[in-house]
Amino acid sequence: MLGYIIEEVDDLNRVVSNLLGLARFRPPLFGPVDLERELPALVDRWLRNEGHNPAVTIRLDVDETIPTLYADARQLEQVFHNLLANSEDAMEDGGSIEIRARVCGGDVEITVRDTGPGISNGDLDRVFRKFFTTREEGLGLGLPVCRQIVRAHNGEIRLDNAAGGGVVVTLRLPRHPLGHGAQLPVEGEWERTGQ
Repeated sequence: MLGYIIEEVDDLNRVVSNLLGLARFRPPLFGPVDLERELPALVDRWLRNEGHNPAVTIRLDVDETIPTLYADARQLEQVFHNLLANSEDAMEDGGSIEIRARVCGGDVEITVRDTGPGISNGDLDRVFRKFFTTREEGLGLGLPVCRQIVRAHNGEIRLDNAAGGGVVVTLRLPRHPLGHGAQLPVEGEWERTGQ
């Protein structure tokens, strides 16, 4: 019974955090983020979270040459929290999640891939819309919050069905989000590309 209560409180905290994130979004507080150190710590915190499904395994692969990223570490943690929660929710009976971080040109590309059922092609174009959900108990706020945070970092996010099943979310973040004359993306740009 106590485990159920803790899980429900975790779900409620996630909903409140997402609602507040959409209602009172604050600009990122940029600072150096060492992904080679931060991503394993983030995964470790997730695995210790009461809401984590122990039937889901998480594999992390961070390129050792990955550079320091200038980002808001707390906001990025919220992005990964939402993505991991979505993946685990889609795999109640178990599965796996693979997180990979690589250098891609001058950017850092991070993929989160799961072995869940995937998303119907008709829903792929709607996953980043506020309040769109395919789950009975979901509010449809997690991915819109992720998109808002990634865009505030002058980055890109997309979601596609993975070859062989499951979903792959790709984040592409510039090392220096406001450097070299970069502009913040315009609403509606690069949300999803087909494969």
